[in-house]
Amino acid sequence: MRLLRLLLIGLLQLLILFPKENLAEEYTFSFKPEGIVLSNVPFSMKVNIPESYIGKRLIVKGVKDFTKDVFIDNSTFIIKDLAISGSGLKEIEIQVGDFKTNVKIRVIPGWLSLLPPLVAITLALLTKEMLLSLFVGIWSGVSIITGYNPIFGFFKSLDTYVVRSLANSNHASIIIFSLLFGGMIGIICKNGGMLGIVNTASKYAKTRRSGQLATSIMGVIIFFDDYANTLLVGNTMRPFTDKLRISREKLAYIVDSTAAPVANLAFISTWSVFHRFR
Repeated sequence: MRLLRLLLIGLLQLLILFPKENLAEEYTFSFKPEGIVLSNVPFSMKVNIPESYIGKRLIVKGVKDFTKDVFIDNSTFIIKDLAISGSGLKEIEIQVGDFKTNVKIRVIPGWLSLLPPLVAITLALLTKEMLLSLFVGIWSGVSIITGYNPIFGFFKSLDTYVVRSLANSNHASIIIFSLLFGGMIGIICKNGGMLGIVNTASKYAKTRRSGQLATSIMGVIIFFDDYANTLLVGNTMRPFTDKLRISREKLAYIVDSTAAPVANLAFISTWSVFHRFR
């Protein structure tokens, strides 16, 4: 107990003797890259400094091929067009007036940014499981940015990227809308609505070219939402295009070409509302 008391007294004396303004000033400095830093790819850094340094110049050393010199006109600002060559844990030197510090930044090789989509696409082609392939792609990407640790990357994929995305109100509304709309399409299929569309379209479209034209017209008619367009046109026209021996890849191309583009150009659509009120 006596030793603990002496340690506490010594700590209090240090706090009293240490200049408080220096302590506060030290912790108001903050240098943080925005997003992931890739080798030889420009990135931005968010900077927070004390107001007493406004009007001075900030010098960044250690970036690719040059020294960055920035005039400080605000206590919080962003430095753009920084780039670092090489990969691994790199240090850049930052100097503001009499204050100098080194910032460690993890730099990832640029080619590794292609790995997550390649993993997801390859696995989707091999397994035909879209959700599993997308998650493995996310997992591989998070493992890269967390220091190549697959175990930590797995848990961070779940709690940061999957759960947080589902908790986002905009993402949740899209998911709920897609689920409900998919359920409605399932009911239409069970009630024979798909067969009725195929039989009706077969009267007018008897060749592959006319079948593709009919699919494109359907994509233009469903203009109010791109997700609704993809779900409705893709599912309703698939039996019809299969009957005319039109490949699924060609159907996917036509549906994708008339989904978001048509919704974006339409005068009344969820896209126009989004761009109007965002």
